[in-house]
Amino acid sequence: MESYCSFTLGALCQQGCAFSPNGISSRISFIFIFIFTVLLYQYYSASIVSILIMTPARFIKTLRDLAYSTLILGCEDVLYNRDYINKLVNDTVVNRLSKKSPYGTDASFYVEPEVGLPKVAAGGYAYHVELATAYPIISKTFDEDAICSLDEIQLFQLQQMHQPLQKGSEFREMLDYVLHRIDESGLMYRQLKHWHAKKPECIRSRPATSSVSIEEFYPALSMLLLGILFSVFVFIVEHIMHVHQMKQQEQMMIQDLRIDKKHGLITRVRH
Repeated sequence: MESYCSFTLGALCQQGCAFSPNGISSRISFIFIFIFTVLLYQYYSASIVSILIMTPARFIKTLRDLAYSTLILGCEDVLYNRDYINKLVNDTVVNRLSKKSPYGTDASFYVEPEVGLPKVAAGGYAYHVELATAYPIISKTFDEDAICSLDEIQLFQLQQMHQPLQKGSEFREMLDYVLHRIDESGLMYRQLKHWHAKKPECIRSRPATSSVSIEEFYPALSMLLLGILFSVFVFIVEHIMHVHQMKQQEQMMIQDLRIDKKHGLITRVRH
């Protein structure tokens, strides 16, 4: 049984064993053990490679995720932002967002885009700003990796716009037709494209590389540490047993000498 256990452990550790099975059933079992260990090794290597080439997961997708994250938050200093946040002071999420500043004051929360966006590029900082203002600064100051790692979350909820007209006005049908016509012909998209800054595109000139961190490698280190601790424990136990056996042998030899002397016999033990 000890030989079988050592053989299985050697197969799992990609090592051999001096034990050679004689039975057909044992040989078949050992062949499948080796096949299993090869597949296990391949799956473990493939999992590490897949983690390295996989796109990092986005954990912050909503305002609640942002509010309860470790990111420091800033906001563009414009009047409607201050008014919106002050009116939603009872909202738990918005209230928590407004307090996520490094010093807990309005002076550090409301900053200009030229100050807030470089902090976003440095990392650990989220900044609420008008996209038309942010995109030109991002295109000029952000590097390729910073642009590709950006993410956007909508702070203001989109609301439907309405045309104020007098009840029963004859211009209602005319304005509906004109607005639909502008939208269908692409004039609205053209004006938006002309006046609104274009979103910076993520164009990687080289594939993103990432190194193996301790998170991917710690299972192997844990197994190695457990193996070292177990081997040290076995060594200590074997040493104690060896010392105990030597003492027992010495005591038995002393007793034998005493018995021989008692009977008047002197013997010499040859080693």
